[in-house]
Amino acid sequence: MKKKGQAAMEFLMTYGWAILVVIAAIAALAYFGVLDPARMLPERCQSTAGMDCVDKAQISSTSITIALRNNVGFTVNVTGVDGTDCTMGTAGGVAGSSDALPTAADPFVEVPVSNNEVFRVQLVCATALTSGDKYDDTIVVSYENSETGLTHDVPVDIRGRVA
Repeated sequence: MKKKGQAAMEFLMTYGWAILVVIAAIAALAYFGVLDPARMLPERCQSTAGMDCVDKAQISSTSITIALRNNVGFTVNVTGVDGTDCTMGTAGGVAGSSDALPTAADPFVEVPVSNNEVFRVQLVCATALTSGDKYDDTIVVSYENSETGLTHDVPVDIRGRVA
């Protein structure tokens, strides 16, 4: 019995230090940001069924632009878009894929979007985003069914680097 206990203790003392050194090295890498998962995550634009992201978000220090496709099966009126750091408010806007986006001076106007049509949404950021930082937010696109008049909200998760 004493021999087994001694063997176990020798094993722990020999390999325990090696395991401790490996854990300390991993902790140091995580502390200094080498293993930061935010740096390794890809850019994305992901939404629920019905409003599909066409491309990744274009994120600048003053605005965010996303392109969506209406696949809900009927024409909708986009009534609003809101994010945590950037909102549409009275600035920003919605436009078709080939139309120019409204400027900050233009008031927001509800935009009808036909089924399977691509449209763009631009949000204006109240505080400037820092260039080079990762940006992660859920933007909520509100629309009204043109056939029934019912309103719906679609969450759009975006992640990317600020240009």
